[in-house]
Amino acid sequence: MIERVQGVTKGIRARKEASLDAAQQQGFVTRRDELRALRALLGKSCGRVTILRSRGVVRGLPPLDLDGLLNEVRSLHANFLQERGSIKEAAVGRQLGRVRDALSVIDKWLLDAWKEFATNNLPSVNESTLSLLNKVPGVEPKVSALHKAIDRAKIRAERLPESGEDIEAFNSSVAQVQQLWSSFGTDQIPADVLTFLRMATNSGAPLDTLTVSVRAWLEEHSLVEGFSVRPKSSVFRPL
Repeated sequence: MIERVQGVTKGIRARKEASLDAAQQQGFVTRRDELRALRALLGKSCGRVTILRSRGVVRGLPPLDLDGLLNEVRSLHANFLQERGSIKEAAVGRQLGRVRDALSVIDKWLLDAWKEFATNNLPSVNESTLSLLNKVPGVEPKVSALHKAIDRAKIRAERLPESGEDIEAFNSSVAQVQQLWSSFGTDQIPADVLTFLRMATNSGAPLDTLTVSVRAWLEEHSLVEGFSVRPKSSVFRPL
């Protein structure tokens, strides 16, 4: 009877130990995968810094020592594998948390630099001008194509490039917008009219740009009602 009880007790203990070993093994695998993923993310961030610096997007140093962080995670990963996860869990967790926080800072720094670069390179196309041009017969397809090109460029401007090809894709989108925008000077829209429209729908056009021929074209296309004359605030002040 005693032997039977001892046998049952040993069986329970063995199952508990097996369960504990399985939990420890799963914990080791989870941490190992986290370290591996973090190494990959750091490597990607290093690559992004190199790419963006080579294209003149970023010029200064990252706000944190990216190479030092990568070496730290590599060392932690190697030690963790060598010790089979026996490194204190709390210590590993703290280090991983600190590196993740640093990654967030660096990624934001890169994204802010990229968005500033992209914004400075995106052509300035006034939506009011496009709305007016869209009313001109035969010009609608060009306006539609320009809208699509602008949308593509803006989408690429919001995404942090992963490679040099991504930056080239953005530059190509910008070039397409510039080409389409400059192509509006055709027989359908005389050059002096286009100049007036662009100026009038931005900061304002000088009165002498509203020539007889420009006014005649606006009247012909029923656009003259869309404009009004206002004095410059820097010259005339309200009484």
